[in-house]
Formats: sequence, structure tokens, C-alpha cells
Amino acid sequence: MSTESPHLYSEPYQASGNIDARAATKTLGRPNLPHWHVFLRETIQNSWDARLGGAVDFRVDARTLGAAHMSGLHQFFSSTPPQSAFEGDLSLDEFLHTQCGTVLVVSDRGTSGLGGPTRADVQTGKESNFVDFVRNIGRDAAKAIGGGTYGFGKGILWSSSTCRTVLVYSRAQGEQGLESRLIGVTLSGSYTQGGKRYTGRHWWGVADPATGAEPFVESEADEWAERVGFLPFEAGETGTSLMVLGPVQDEDASSLADIVESIRDAILWWCWPHAVDGTIRVVVTHEGKSVAVPDPRHHPIVGVYCEAYERATGDEPVGWPWYRTAIAGRRGLGSLGTLAWRAKRRVGSSGGWVPEGGAECHVALMRRPRFIVKYRAVEPLPDGSGNLGVFVADDERDADFAAAEPVAHDDWSPAVMGVAKGEQNAVRVAFRRMTEEIADAVRAAAPPSREAEHSSVVNQLAGALGSHIGLGVDASSQPLTSGSARSATGGPRSPRQLSVDPAGSLKLIDGVMAAEFTLIVRSASEGDAVVVTPRFVLDGGGVDKQVTPSLVGVVLNGSRVESGQWSRLEVPEGDSVVTVEVGTMPLRGVTIEAGWC
Repeated sequence: MSTESPHLYSEPYQASGNIDARAATKTLGRPNLPHWHVFLRETIQNSWDARLGGAVDFRVDARTLGAAHMSGLHQFFSSTPPQSAFEGDLSLDEFLHTQCGTVLVVSDRGTSGLGGPTRADVQTGKESNFVDFVRNIGRDAAKAIGGGTYGFGKGILWSSSTCRTVLVYSRAQGEQGLESRLIGVTLSGSYTQGGKRYTGRHWWGVADPATGAEPFVESEADEWAERVGFLPFEAGETGTSLMVLGPVQDEDASSLADIVESIRDAILWWCWPHAVDGTIRVVVTHEGKSVAVPDPRHHPIVGVYCEAYERATGDEPVGWPWYRTAIAGRRGLGSLGTLAWRAKRRVGSSGGWVPEGGAECHVALMRRPRFIVKYRAVEPLPDGSGNLGVFVADDERDADFAAAEPVAHDDWSPAVMGVAKGEQNAVRVAFRRMTEEIADAVRAAAPPSREAEHSSVVNQLAGALGSHIGLGVDASSQPLTSGSARSATGGPRSPRQLSVDPAGSLKLIDGVMAAEFTLIVRSASEGDAVVVTPRFVLDGGGVDKQVTPSLVGVVLNGSRVESGQWSRLEVPEGDSVVTVEVGTMPLRGVTIEAGWC
């Protein structure tokens, strides 16, 4: 490897003007999230956009560099911008002269890497990932998602460094095969030196008359990367590694360990759909030791969202206590997405960070990249239980929902979409329909009160209880008089009897409304068994034989029965009392059919 240090090129202002480098680090505005959550969201989004087609391996390493790697950094940054360029921040020179410097390295593999031309003025018709990330500010809105976006959000990398400096190491497919590239980039404040004004953008690499500094390539890039502390690429790997020098500390993360913890929380709360789908594999280390990333499916709150996501994106029928509905607009707006949710008693503190305002009565909003945009508050149940669910925007409407996002991708704001007067606003309509669907379920789940005793909703649900007891699984739903029964096979009348208490009731089970029936078993013989089938009540008084509600609980003589025994409930000799719990759905009455096996 050449012992010559990289060339520093500091960008001067042109006569026609330039953009101040510090402006590039402020394009995200002030998201209402911890700093390292924003960092994680932006970097993992870029990695996902740059995926090659399979799963992405995403890695975060927080560590303190040893003497050898600090020596490598000293040689790489042998020339540094003046102190005046850093406007009160820790300068690069000051960072380099700390005894042991801390760094945060974020890496991805299974991604395209930063390929394409290294000059921003070259049009090749191919990918432009390198110049989009290293040289350009912002992104062409026409650029397709899939090869890396690298727009305004990348500025979070430099605002995450106390000395505003990031080392960029990448490997991508080039014209002659795989090509490694390495370049250093600082975004300081603008400054004046020697009577000349500078933008604050600085690059370290190979001197070049056109760009000022080109990246090191091939073996030189790999050797410099090893010398400053990057993990090497394996044979055939492509991807990008970014080393943030001196990760910033704040009131939310006042140490390197706190930063790691904040990033781990961010992975849990904002990236869990990819854990469910298995599309991003995440590794986090602190000082060389692996840090466990929680499985979101086992989290008391996020786990419910994972279940909702599986139901929203799956094809299987959804039953109690879950609801799933297609959210669509009217007047030709068409499908907007799918909402899946359920009611759930609040667990309170789950330990660790939670989104501001909580997340126990919210809908997680997401679109095609499958990262959580926001947890949107929804209406709770009358008893205070929460409604938890997800809304997955239709892929065909992805552009509409993307247009409603700020640079930080942390909200959907209908007001910023620029919809023409007279046209429907897809995001506003989706929000309204979500609110209506959940509000309908909340009203249907409200227990009857004296004032509401004769309301249509309660009468439809509670009035059906016990009114349509059938004579077995295959029997018609003829009313069964108390004290009589017949076998499911249609045989002669038996002295054994089944009857139902007509005074059915509603109850909350884990915060979700269910209908409760009491079935009386008389004069059973040894080995007798009962089969109970829940039914929805039709408007005309019959029962729905096509779609059935969920049987959610059975209690025999005061003891709860395991679900595996519900399909054929063996009863003891003599008399028994069976309590049957049936899941309800908004605005649908329920009943049961019962018979002997």
C-alpha cells in the first residue's frame, strides 16, 4: 500500500454560488424522536432501498478504537480543515488527538453498494449511488426506489458525528467486476481562509483535477479500510460500511452504551415488520460483544402489532378477537390499504423506551418499505382497554402515502400532498375510514346499560343470545325447548337432556366483548359428549352456515376446558353446567347450536 496520505479537497464557493454544507445536515428538520432513532430509521431505510433481491444483513458496531486504528486515522486525515470550520463543534483535529476515539460503524451486505460514476456531471444511464451519497445533496424525485435513495435523510450521518466526519467504504459491481471504494467526507460549517470562502464540504481521497478528490479503489481501498478499523468484505460480497467518528451524545444517550441501547430500541419499534418477514437480519455489537436484539414477537406490546401485521398481509380468514377490513375510498378512489386490529387490555410499562403518547391504543402506519411511519392514536374501549392494529397501505397507492411524508418519514400529513382542488385526498380518506371502522367496533362492544337497553346495536347482539339453539352440529337451527334433546344422528328421544338458559349475557374477555351462554346437561351417561357450534344470527332470524364466529372459551362445572377438547366435550355422568363463550363481531348477533355426539 502507498504510504502517501490521502489528499484533502475542501470545496470553495463558486462565483454562481453553492449550498452551505451545514444545510445538508439540517434537512430532516426536528423529528419528534430520539436522535439515534432517526439515525437508525434513515440508515436502515437506505440499506433496504439498496437491496439486491434477497434478505439484507444490517450491522451496527459501536466501539472504541485501539492505538493501531487511531494511528490509521491519523495518517488518513493528516490534513484537516481549520478549527473555524466547525463552529463550536469538536473539530476533526481535536477528535484525532483524543487518546481513544469512539466510532459507530453501520454496515449492510446483500445490497448494491455505492457503484456508478464518481463524477456528478457524468450521465451513464446506469446507477448513480456513489455520487448520490458522496457528492449530491437531495435526490432526483424520478429515481426509482430499489438501488438506494440517498436523499436528504443521509445528512443524519454527519450530524451524528461530533466532528461531522464519516468514512465511506463500499463494494459494488463495476465494469471490470467487483470494485471496492473508500473516501472520507466532512460536512462542517462554511468558513473563510486566505481571503477565500469555502462551503464546508471536504473529501479525502486521490487528488483529481475535476472532482478534487476521488475515492481509493480496489486493493488500496481495502487496505486503508483495514488500517482504520473496518471489517473486511467477504469474497463476492457487496454493500456499504459507514464509520461515524465520535458519535454524538445527548440527554437521551449520554454514553456509547446508551447509544447502543437507543438503536436497539429503534430496531424493535420501527423495523419489526422485517423481523416478521425475515427480510432484514440485524446484528448489534458494543465494544466487540454481541448485543441481543429483542424478538418483537415476544414483546408484550409489539408482539400484538406483529400478529396484526400477519393478519393484515395474510390470506387466512380472521376470527375473534381480530378484525380485518379493506380500507377504500368512494367515487373511484379505490383500495387504499388493509386495517387489522384487536382490542387488548393495557399492560402498562413494558420496560424500555416506548413512543411518545404510548402505543397501546394505536394503529401502526406503514407502506411498501415496511418500516413503521408512526403509531397513530385511535379510540379506546369504554373500559379503557386499547385497540392495537396496523394499517398497510396498498402497494398501488404507495406514491400517495409517500407524498404525505416529511423528509424524516415519521408522519403522514394529508395537508402537504398538494392534491388539486376537488380531488380526493387518499391519506385523509384512509384516516377517516380507519377512525370509522374502529369507532363502529367500539360502539358494538359497549356493554348494555339501562339507557342503551333498547338500542339497535345492543338488541342485535344481546337479543340473539340463547334464541337459536340447534339440535346438533348438522341439525337445523330449530328452537329447542328447555328439558328436551335428541341425538345428532336423529335417533329416538333420550332421557338425557340439553337445555339453554335463555338469559344470555355479554362479558369482556381480555378487553374484548364476547357472548356467554349457559348450557344445562341433564341425565348424561358415562362416555357421553356434547358438541357446540357457534353461529352468526342472520337478519331474518336464521343462522349463517357459511361463516362462523369463534368459540373462545368453555367452562365445565366451574373448570375451564382446554381448547383441544372443545370439538367433542366429554361430560360426566349425571347433570352438568357448561358455560360457552363466543367471540362477537361489530353489529352481528351470535348464538350456538348444541347436540350430543
